[in-house]
Amino acid sequence: MTAKQGLKTEEQHLLLLEGAIAAINESILIADMAGIIVYVNPAFSLCTGYSADEAIGHSPALLNSGQHSPEFYKQFWSILQQGRSWSGRILNRKKDGTIFPSNLSVAPIFDRHGDIQHYVAVYEDLTDRENMQKQIIKAQKMEAVALMVGGIAHDFNNMLAGMIGNFYLMRQQHPEDEVLQQRIQSLEAATHHGANMIRQMLTFARKDITDMQILRLDYLIKENHRLTAAMVSEGIQLELAIEENELYIQGDATQLQQILFNLITNAHHAVQSRYKHDADPQQGHIRLQLSSDEPPDHLLREHPELLNDHGWGCIRCEDNGCGINAEDMDHVFDPFFTTKPPGEGSGLGMAMVYGAVQNHRGLIDIASKPDQGTCVRIWLPKHAAAVPVPNLRIAIEVDGNGHCVLLVDDEKPLRTALKEVLELHGFSVLTADNGEQAVDVFCAQQASIDAVVMDVIMPKKGGLLAAKEIRQYSTDVPIIFQTSYGEQALQSVSDNIPFSTSLQKPVHMPDLLQVIHGHIANRLEHHKRASEK
Repeated sequence: MTAKQGLKTEEQHLLLLEGAIAAINESILIADMAGIIVYVNPAFSLCTGYSADEAIGHSPALLNSGQHSPEFYKQFWSILQQGRSWSGRILNRKKDGTIFPSNLSVAPIFDRHGDIQHYVAVYEDLTDRENMQKQIIKAQKMEAVALMVGGIAHDFNNMLAGMIGNFYLMRQQHPEDEVLQQRIQSLEAATHHGANMIRQMLTFARKDITDMQILRLDYLIKENHRLTAAMVSEGIQLELAIEENELYIQGDATQLQQILFNLITNAHHAVQSRYKHDADPQQGHIRLQLSSDEPPDHLLREHPELLNDHGWGCIRCEDNGCGINAEDMDHVFDPFFTTKPPGEGSGLGMAMVYGAVQNHRGLIDIASKPDQGTCVRIWLPKHAAAVPVPNLRIAIEVDGNGHCVLLVDDEKPLRTALKEVLELHGFSVLTADNGEQAVDVFCAQQASIDAVVMDVIMPKKGGLLAAKEIRQYSTDVPIIFQTSYGEQALQSVSDNIPFSTSLQKPVHMPDLLQVIHGHIANRLEHHKRASEK
C-alpha cells in the first residue's frame, strides 16, 4: 500500500468514525486538556438546546445545574487528571434552564506517548427512564394501599349497614316521637358520612364503582363553586373563570365533586397558612378555571393509552399560598402524606383526587414553589355533546305481600336487622349465613322463594359461586348482590348471573326494598305473559 493510499484509508476511517458518532443517540462531548469543548455531536444539541457553535469554545460548566457541591466537581476532575475514567449519575441544566438527570461516562483520550490530550464525555438522558420508574413505584404504592383499603371497607361498611338497618327500624316503630326521630336522623347522617369517607378511600384506591354518565362539566363546576364559596374565609378571593361552556364529559358526578372540593380545600389551607400573620389578608386568592386545553406532550407520552378524538377539558386550580417544597413534590399524591400539623390533615385529599382522575381516564399535573403558590391542572377527555338525561328516583310504598326472600349474609347483626326490615314491609324471610348454606336452603325450598338477597364475600362459599349453583335450580329467580368492597369487579358479578343486580353496602333501606319489589314484580309479570301464551 502506498503512502497516498494509506492517507486515503485513514481519511475514510475518520469520516466513518465521525458519521458513527453523529448518528449515536447519546450526547457526546469532547474537551481539551484545559476543559474547553472542541466537539459536540447532534444528539448533544438536541438534548441540551445548545448548538455546536454555542458549545464549542466554552467549558462544560455551561451545563452546571448548581445541584452538586464544589467538592463533587473537584473529585471528578481529580480522577480524570489521574488518567482514570469516571461514571455516575449527574444533574445537568439545559439551555432553557431545565434540570435533567444523566448517566455520565467520561474518559481521557491518550496520544501515542500515553499523555492525556482530550476528554470524551457520553451523556445518557435519564428523564424518561426515571419518570417511568416513578410511575411504577407510585402504582405499587397504590396497589398496596388498595389492599388495605379493601379490608377496611369490608368490615366498616358491614358495621354501617347494620346500623342503618336498625336506624330504619327505629324510625318505623316510633313515628310519633319527634325528638327520637330527630336524633335518629342525626345518627343516620353521621353514618352516611362515614360511608362516604369509605367511598372516597375506595376512589383513590381505584376500587369504587363509578356511575358514569354524560355530564356538563361547566354546570358541575358552577354548582360546586356556589357550595364551596361559603367555606372560603373572608378576605380570600375565590375567582371562577369558565372559558368553555357546554363542555361535556363522561364522568361520575360524586367523584368529580370530590375532586373539586379537595382542590379548593387544599388551596384554601395553603393561602391561610401563608397569610395567617399578614395584616392584609386580601392578598390571598384562589382561581378555578375551566377551558379546552391539550395536555403537555410529556404526559401524553407517558400515557399513550389515554389519547382520544374529542379533545380535552382542563380544570385549573391556582393559588398564591405557601406552596410545596421540592422534596415533598414527589409525595403529593401519596396516601396519608401531609405537611399539615398532626390532627389537621388526613393526607387523603390529593390521593383521592389522583385516584378519581385515573378512574376518569384523565391526566393530572402539579407545579408549585414555596411562598409563591401552587397550580394543579387536570385534563378530562371530552365527550360528544349530548343532553344529559336526569336520573329521577320515584319513591314508592313497598308491600312485600308475603313474598319470600332468602337473605344470605355472614354478619349476624346486619342479617338480623335486614330480616326485621323485610318482615316489617310484608315479606317472609329465610336466612343463611354463608353461600353453602344458602344453596342448601334454596334447594330445599325453591318453590316458595321469590328473591335472593346475598352478600358477595362470605366464608365457605362466596356469593358468586353460590348464585351459579342456585341458577342450576332456577334460571330466573332474582338475585340481589350486596358487597362491602365496591371493587370494579362487582360490575361483572351481575353480568355473569342473569336476572341479578349489584348494590354496594351500606344500602339505603328504601332503595333495597324497591329493588327487591321491582325484581319480584318483573318476574311475576314475565311468568304471567308466558302462561298466557
